[in-house]
This record gives sequence, C-alpha cells and structure tokens, in this order.
Amino acid sequence: MTMTSIQDPRDAVALASAADLPEQADEADSEAPSVALGTLAEHTTSPLAGGPLVAECVSTQHPTLTGRALCRITSADGSVIERWLPTLAGLAVRDGDRVLLIQPVNYAEPIVTGVLDGFTPRPERSTTAAATRTLLADEVIRFESHAGEPIVEMGPGELGPVVRLLGANVTVETAGSVRLSAGDVELRARSGSVRIAASDDVVVEGEAIRLN
Repeated sequence: MTMTSIQDPRDAVALASAADLPEQADEADSEAPSVALGTLAEHTTSPLAGGPLVAECVSTQHPTLTGRALCRITSADGSVIERWLPTLAGLAVRDGDRVLLIQPVNYAEPIVTGVLDGFTPRPERSTTAAATRTLLADEVIRFESHAGEPIVEMGPGELGPVVRLLGANVTVETAGSVRLSAGDVELRARSGSVRIAASDDVVVEGEAIRLN
C-alpha cells in the first residue's frame, strides 16, 4: 500500500476530486444511450413509434405521385392525423378501406402493406401478354393436331370474338368443376335434343322459370 503525503490542504481537495472522476464518467456513459434514444424519439416524424397501426384510407388520388394513399391514423390518445403514405406495388387500395401500416426501421415513413377489409370489389390481377398477334377482319388463328387436323379456330366476328371447335364431336372434360359466367348465357341445339344428366340433384334457380 502506497501512502501519499499531503502538505497543502488544496492538494487534498484536488486528490478527492480526481478520485471521483471515474465514477462520474461511468454515470455519464450509462446515461448517454438513453439521452440519445430520447432525442431520436423527440425528433422522429413517424406516427408509428409503438409499432404497426390500422388506419383508414381517405383518398388514393395524390395530386402528383402514384402509389400513395391518404391515411387517417387515430392514436391511442384519440388524436387524429392524416398523411400521404406509400403503398406496396400491386396493392389495390380503395377509399374507405382499413389498411395496415408498418414502419421499417431504415425508412423515413410508414408503408401501407395490406388491406384488412375492402368495402369495394377488388379488381382482378393484371396480366401481361407473352405474345400478341393482330388479326384483320378476315383472319383467324387455328390450332391443328400433329396430323394436320383442325382443332380450334379463333377470330373476330360481327358481335365480338368467335371461338370455334372444329371437330365433329367435342368433349370438354375436367376432374374438378366447370363454371361458365357471362352477362347472358344461351344454349342452343341447331338440330337434335338437349340432354342433362347428373348423378345427384339437378338444381335450377331463377327469378322465373319458363318451360315452353
């Protein structure tokens, strides 16, 4: 153990102050992270400090940008803010929809990532044509078998596209269900009868069912 001789009382005060410096430095270091986090929280512009939120889409018609939705966000204390936020590519958002907002840690603003419920019908997914062929009024596209027998023919008609099955006898078969949907459906036998057979019940529903 080393003894230090103190001749001047001022030396004792200086020595005592020096002994307290490491402890004070430790306390400053321990407080630095909390101060930094507090400063970050004070300056953040995101309303999602606590995590994901549910918002209401007010509008999707941004005056200059695409892929943005005006979201009305209600916080836990009841305050309401509205902000234009980016949406995921391909996400169909409509006015009045409830949307889920996620705040990425490395992005400046929340992102609309999903629709919880839609009050308007969802649009069909867009498709991209792998190939396009332009037909004149007297042209058709025809599919043939390897033996050269015509199978299917498609082309423009007076009332719209026409699809012709060119075989004398045609079978449409699938292991699942067959559904036909149109504004109006008409089945006509140019010659001969129409037969319907089922291994279970046959159900016909309509506002009025007329026979003959």
